[in-house]
Amino acid sequence: FEGLWIINDAYNANPVSMLNALETFSEIETNKQRILILGDMLELGEKEVIFHKEIGKHAAKKNINYLFTCGTLAAYIAESAIEAGMPKARIFICNLAEEIVPKLKKILSGNDFILFKGSRAMKMEKIIEFLKGKSNE
Repeated sequence: FEGLWIINDAYNANPVSMLNALETFSEIETNKQRILILGDMLELGEKEVIFHKEIGKHAAKKNINYLFTCGTLAAYIAESAIEAGMPKARIFICNLAEEIVPKLKKILSGNDFILFKGSRAMKMEKIIEFLKGKSNE
């Protein structure tokens, strides 16, 4: 996929780093399609659901064309984004990184700007390998 701009910040995630990444991603000037791919933020304790929902509220207010979530906790990001007004047709909820690839293929224009953010255990690099042509999925 030529023309893609990929920001890979999928090594570690917590609420502050997720909000900062989202803010920076939405402020970068581009005429490209913005695709946000967010994974679970792990090891957050009893407030984990609340933290994920907060990210969804913020994502809905940003200039994002598509939102993909990866993981059971990240699904709360998607649900909260829908509640905050992001069109449901532009949101894809997946349990595993491998599930994102076929959905992503359908919306890529080859001229897209993609941010990957999530905890390392979500293995989101599998999607990046596909985009770089190193996977047969």
